[in-house]
Amino acid sequence: MPVDNPTYRVQARTPETYLGNWRIANIASPETIRQDVSTDYSIPISIPSNYFALGGTWTVGYEYARPAPKAKLSFRFDAAEVFLVMRPKTKGVAGGFRVILDGKPLSVDNAGEDVKNGVVKVDVDRLYKLIKLTAAGEHTLELEFLDGTIEVYAFTFG
Repeated sequence: MPVDNPTYRVQARTPETYLGNWRIANIASPETIRQDVSTDYSIPISIPSNYFALGGTWTVGYEYARPAPKAKLSFRFDAAEVFLVMRPKTKGVAGGFRVILDGKPLSVDNAGEDVKNGVVKVDVDRLYKLIKLTAAGEHTLELEFLDGTIEVYAFTFG
């Protein structure tokens, strides 16, 4: 049965994006993805729209990517909302990362409900709400991982 919600509309122009090797696409990092091997990646100076890049040390698995401490992810997106499916690497051990939008700390007005003081705490398997803008537009999202305890699966946009 269709859901009737006339007040909600999808404004995203960026497609759902998977970070695991099985379905990875639109990656701007120049290095070759090496599945299940801890690898250093770099973020290019310019990232095309709808592409992302990994920076620092990452282990890209079949379904997810796991950052090492201080690793970064940069994503050039076109949407009003950004969501990210994640889980802790080890059940019961929370991890965190800092969220930056267009080179500046995320303001309270632009923060999704899972961002507290510019940081997201990942403590259970679920979709986390990172960005909530008033209108769709092209922006650069940067995530700075504080530790190596998170598995990142997929971005979705609204």
